[in-house]
Amino acid sequence: MSDLRHVTAGARRPARGHRVLPHPADVGLAFWAPTRAAAFEEAARGLLHLLGVRPEASGAPAPPQRWLVTGGDDVERLFKLLAQLIWAADAPAGAPGGVTVREANRGTLEVEARGA
Repeated sequence: MSDLRHVTAGARRPARGHRVLPHPADVGLAFWAPTRAAAFEEAARGLLHLLGVRPEASGAPAPPQRWLVTGGDDVERLFKLLAQLIWAADAPAGAPGGVTVREANRGTLEVEARGA
């Protein structure tokens, strides 16, 4: 499957969100949202959750980091987005406290990561 599937809200599920899935040797992450950009954003929030970062945590905010994510398909863009967030979490400024994703065009995501 080359595209992420966007799930619209069901009767009991919020319009967007993420949850950690149990796995015997690793970890899984499920995410959903009504739009492609929001789905990438939820995946990013889910990863930050796994890293122990809480949205808009505390402390003096660092300047936002911005980058573009491109790739052949949604799976490749998702991999690159999450890899960039892991890199950012290891940077001296620390993990971002919040992430906003906008779709610049079908193949490019604009990402803004705000300081923890």
